[in-house]
Amino acid sequence: MTAAFGLAGALCGVLTARIPALMDEHAISPSQLGGVLFLWGLGAVVSTQALRWVMARTGSAPVLRVAAPAYAMALALVACAPTYGTLLAAVTVFGMGLGAVDVAANSQGSATERAYGRPIVAGIHAGWPVGAGAGGLIAAFCAHLGVPYTQTLVGAAVLALPVAVVLGRTLLHTRPPPLAGRTRGRTRPVVYGLGVIAFSALAIEVAVTDWTGVLLHGGLGTSQAVAALAYPMFQAGLLTGRVVADRLRTRLGARAVLVWAGALTAGFLAVTSASQALVVLAGIYGVGVAISPVLPLAFSLAGSSDAQSSDAVIAQLGVIAYAGVLASPAMIGVLAGASTLRLALVVVAVALGAAIVLAGLLLPIDRADARLRVGGLPQQARRVSAPSTLSAGAPSVSPATRPARQGERRVRRQG
Repeated sequence: MTAAFGLAGALCGVLTARIPALMDEHAISPSQLGGVLFLWGLGAVVSTQALRWVMARTGSAPVLRVAAPAYAMALALVACAPTYGTLLAAVTVFGMGLGAVDVAANSQGSATERAYGRPIVAGIHAGWPVGAGAGGLIAAFCAHLGVPYTQTLVGAAVLALPVAVVLGRTLLHTRPPPLAGRTRGRTRPVVYGLGVIAFSALAIEVAVTDWTGVLLHGGLGTSQAVAALAYPMFQAGLLTGRVVADRLRTRLGARAVLVWAGALTAGFLAVTSASQALVVLAGIYGVGVAISPVLPLAFSLAGSSDAQSSDAVIAQLGVIAYAGVLASPAMIGVLAGASTLRLALVVVAVALGAAIVLAGLLLPIDRADARLRVGGLPQQARRVSAPSTLSAGAPSVSPATRPARQGERRVRRQG
């Protein structure tokens, strides 16, 4: 699943890093760019909403097999859009592909985590910043060499397509629960609380990735190559944080990680209001480190809260999270129009960081967190085996009949 997040991040990174070039290619204003970003998010929301029912019946593997190649081809559609109107349509399709890949990969990651019996989702999510950072750096290098915007995006799509097809052969075959055993249309209240956290985290990520390049290029007058560095710097911060996030969760607990992440995110994003490009880039990196554990932690807790219907629960959380993609451009656009882009980023960061802190303090997440926090238990208690199948809600097997290491080897062979 790390590869799935890496592929999704790489394609998103190439497009995001070339947003200044996209604006020049189509001669669009910042307000028109807001329309592009809005439809990108709308496509993701539409696809994740539809997948609530699809994944509840088929599981996530069939969805990811179709969505990953379609997502790669959608990037080529964006590159070849001749007019602003066709660009809007192509970006909507691209957003639908991104949402489908993301929510299906999160469902696969949650099933893998439950099979291992310990927090690993943040580590799986580390594939996203690796791919996104690589894609952003390649896009920045292409901009430095003068490679046209269209050729950069089409080349990325062509390279990604065979990888997306091969990825379909490595998936876990999760089995949805029988129809009679499902909770009809009901989502636990804690999932909506986690939705506030996921919404805030994704809105902050979108604000940083989509607008800091514009801030550097348009506000500080840097070159397109320097502006394109904003995205890989943020992804480097995400990678740094996610490498250690699972260990921090085991040591401190989910609640403490969420509270500290929300508070530090707002503080680091305030640094991006500086007038020196290097200081702004350093602040962007700090935001990436601070916000890195929040989104994977929200998906992990949602999957643990209702293992019997985890595919549908994670899809519902994806709908709420991607609403942040819709809201972020609107919030930034309105505030930037009333003041400046720098101030708008700081205000949004403080508001959303406070929402993460409050939700982390108030939500009853201890029980879901305790199901995976095995690091502090005695050695015998840690020897809990993986489920005999990867179906949602399958009971644990006793240590005497199937050791945990067999479950881990089975997951490695399939994933």
